[in-house]
Amino acid sequence: MRVAVVVGAEGGGLLQALAEDGTPQGSPEPVRDLAPAVAEQERAERPRWVWAATAELYPGLLRSGVRVDRCHDLSLTEGILLAADGRWGEPRSFPAAWARLEGRPVPDDTARAARAGQPALFDHDLLGLPEGAELLAGVVAVHGAQQRRLTGGPGAGGSGTGRLALGCWWRPSRRGPWRRSRWPRPGCRGGQRCTTPC
Repeated sequence: MRVAVVVGAEGGGLLQALAEDGTPQGSPEPVRDLAPAVAEQERAERPRWVWAATAELYPGLLRSGVRVDRCHDLSLTEGILLAADGRWGEPRSFPAAWARLEGRPVPDDTARAARAGQPALFDHDLLGLPEGAELLAGVVAVHGAQQRRLTGGPGAGGSGTGRLALGCWWRPSRRGPWRRSRWPRPGCRGGQRCTTPC
């Protein structure tokens, strides 16, 4: 199971259950307090969380004492997919991926990088992004397109040559063998060696 998440005003947000291929399952669920809602769903179902950028959303969850085991970072995945298609250096942020998907002019990543140390959870208007359900729809659309590109399915775009494996290394104990996992943990850079499974 996957769950797309966007942050809203005053600590709330929207959650959207997704199938493995990125297809929405049911209606978006508004939550008043995002951190407890994520913690509850993490305990109950351990989904793969889908969000625009781990660096923007996950620190707020960590400050609230919430940790997740697995996520799909749209910005990082976009960078890997662009590089796999030989398009290294093109803007890879969520706004760029969404604009590319919809055929709009692609914004540069430099404006985002200049603001890297500043809070970015509630200033979607400064990035030219909508809020609420429209932003969630963009996250779901970009995730679905990335899933098609990863699997080489219909409408994949790019090389479409088959499954692209994203992964990291982990081992169950200090003495155990290193094992390859298909998906990285939040904050894990692909190919990194971790001590917990993804």
